[in-house]
Order: sequence, then structure tokens, then C-alpha cells
Amino acid sequence: MRKLTVIRNKSNTARFSSMRVFAEDEENGNINLYGVKCRLLGTLKNGASATYEISEKSAEILFVGSSFSWKHDLPEGEEDVVLEGEVVSISGVGRAFAVKGDESQIEEVSQRIRSKNTKRSTLIRVLAILLVCAAVGITLFRVFRKNKPKDFTFGELTVTLDESFRTESVDAAHAPAIPEVYNSDYSMFVYEYPIIFYSGLEIITVKDFALHFIESNSLECDGLKEENGLLYCEHEHYFEEYNDTQYYVSFFYKGNESFWMLDFSTHEPGAHRGEITERASTVRFAERAAIEAKDMSIEEFTITLNTGFELVSAEDDEYIYRNSDMVVYVYKMGPSGKEYGTDMMFPTMADYAQTIIEAWELECDGTKEKDGLTYCEYTYIYEDSSTLHFTSFFFKGEKNYWIVEFGTRSAVDQRDEIFGYARSVRFTHAVAAIK
Repeated sequence: MRKLTVIRNKSNTARFSSMRVFAEDEENGNINLYGVKCRLLGTLKNGASATYEISEKSAEILFVGSSFSWKHDLPEGEEDVVLEGEVVSISGVGRAFAVKGDESQIEEVSQRIRSKNTKRSTLIRVLAILLVCAAVGITLFRVFRKNKPKDFTFGELTVTLDESFRTESVDAAHAPAIPEVYNSDYSMFVYEYPIIFYSGLEIITVKDFALHFIESNSLECDGLKEENGLLYCEHEHYFEEYNDTQYYVSFFYKGNESFWMLDFSTHEPGAHRGEITERASTVRFAERAAIEAKDMSIEEFTITLNTGFELVSAEDDEYIYRNSDMVVYVYKMGPSGKEYGTDMMFPTMADYAQTIIEAWELECDGTKEKDGLTYCEYTYIYEDSSTLHFTSFFFKGEKNYWIVEFGTRSAVDQRDEIFGYARSVRFTHAVAAIK
């Protein structure tokens, strides 16, 4: 094994967004990101650093935030490695965690995407001239021949276009590949944002995600719009080096595993608008895989959730599990037992719970009891005035106290399911050695 130190320098770009660090791991990886089987190493806030143990094999190191991503190829070796960088905005690409030493690759990616946009614009101009010259012939051709519908599938998402479209990936070298589907009229870029990247519930609905995306990417648009059940925004980008403007209609979706954005790009504002909306309305998602019960164990503590949950963070005795509709926080608290005097301090679980409620300044109606469980409920208000409901359960193991919080959009969401999860909590007991 060797040590990998990641240093995230402070920057104003995505300064409030946590960054997750993943390492390619074919043997022990439990998450598939952009076709790479990997495991979560940890989470870094803006300006933070951390050291992780990794294999001596060559591996891809992925840096992922809610509005940026990047991957760095780490060669095989035995020596410890330090990767230092910061989140930056790249013209024509968006945001990325720029690792020192990757500057040439970043410029290559940026140049590749910008040139593709420009080439596509130039192609559209040339075709427009040709179409004017051959208007009558093209019109007759379309009367007798209409392109057949054709499905294009990306992960769990499928969209219906037609046979005139071609597909390729805009860049696969050092940033996750961005699929592009295009014909002679316009392009469609496909962006995937796995739900597990969002450890909190401030982003849980497709509208939450869309508003977050617009704000975090500083899109200059007239806000989020809704039409026939579709959420979208319209914006434009001027490529100064090519003296060219691209006009975008971005549609937002939520699948079973990821949030998605389809970016339709044209050279003229409003071009092919009706057809683009029709294409966007054909999006559908693969059926969710069968959900099975799954134990999540932390030292003496075990809770049964299901295979829809992923561990998204594990730091400082705080563990966060997330599925598409719920977040579960597990806190390993102070020690329990007579040897620590806690039995005398907290004769009942209600006593312990009330101490936590006061210490954390939770605005709730005190502790409650149900099915032998001690819990409390409260609502958390975020800066944007959105609210989330938490149901917090208190447990005592042989070694430690534990708190499990379930976060949902409202007090009635998945209530029976939450209590079922809470009832599944159990603890292993130490067995004395036989002498």
C-alpha cells in the first residue's frame, strides 16, 4: 500500500461544494462512476486536505463535486503521492478540479470541446447555404422519405431521436466523457450527475437539482421554466476566440440513480424549438433494479437498509447513506456503560435524547416513544427557505451511544419505512475469551 495525499486549495469557484475523492478499485470497489469501478476515499471541503491509503497499482483518481468533476491517471508505483489542485472554471467545459501538472490536459479538453462547437456551427452554416440552393429538391426528398425514429440510450436514460443523428463522446481523456448526439440541425449533449454525489437533502427533487445547477454554474438565463411537465432553462454562450455564439435549451430529469441534463445546442436562438421540445419529452428511464435488504455495519452497530442506499461519506464518526429520496445520518456518539458513569448520568434513553436535543438546539416537541424506540422530530430550514423533515432515533450499544437521523421532504414521507429501518438496528456484544 502507499499513501495518497489530496490538497484542495481554497478557491471562489464552487467554494460551498464538497468534493468526493474516489479511487479505481476493481477488487473492492462498490460504486461505478463513468464506467470505472471505484471506492470512496473521503470528502474534502474547500481548503481542506487528507491522506488516504491506496493500492500500488495504476489507477484513476476521480474528483467529483455537485457541479464539477475530473479524473487523474495515477501510474503504478510504491512511493507516496501528493495531488494538489483547486476547482476552476474552464471555457467551454464548465468546472473541474484542476490538479497541478494536468494543465496541458485541461487545455486539450477545453480546446477539443470548443473546436467541436465551432466546427458544428460552421457545418450548420455551410449546410444552410446548400439547403437554400437545393430547397426544392430537399423538400421533395423529405416528402417521400422521412427519417425513422431511433432510440439512444445512456445508462438508465433513453431518448428517441431519428436515424439522421450520429453519436460520439466529446472528451474522454481526463474528464468524464460527455456523449454528444447530433445531426445537421442541432446537437444534444448528455450530462449525468449520480444522486449519491449529493449527501444532503437540499437537492432531492429534479427542481432542486435544476435550480442548484443554474446557480452553481452561473447560467445567465431567465430562470427555470416549465412546459408540458418538462423543466428547462434557455441560455447562450459566446466563444470569444471563434467569434461564435451557441444557444442552449437545457432540460432536467431525475432517474432512479442519477439526475440528468440534456443540452440542446443550436446556432440560432429558438431554432427547431418545437422539435427539440418534442424530443425532450420522449425521455424515459429503465426500471429500477430489484431492491433487496442490505445490512450496513459500523463497529458494534448494524442497521438494515436496502441495496438502493450508498455510503456517500464517512468522516469523524459521521456516516451518511443516500438513496434517491432519503438521506440517513448515523452518528457514533460518546461511550456508554457503568465504567464511564453514563448509566448514572442517563438512566433512560429519553434522558440521553433530551440532553442531545438541548445540546444540538433542536427545535422539536421533546422526545417521543413508539415500538420501544426513543425519537424526536424536527424541521430544518435551509438558507434558500426550503425545509426538510428529520426523524432522529437514539440508541445505546454496549460501547457507545448512537443516533440515526432520517431526512425526508415532509413528515409523512416514507414514515412506515423509516420506523422499519429504525426497528432493524441491533448491536453485537463482546464475548469474553475462555481461558
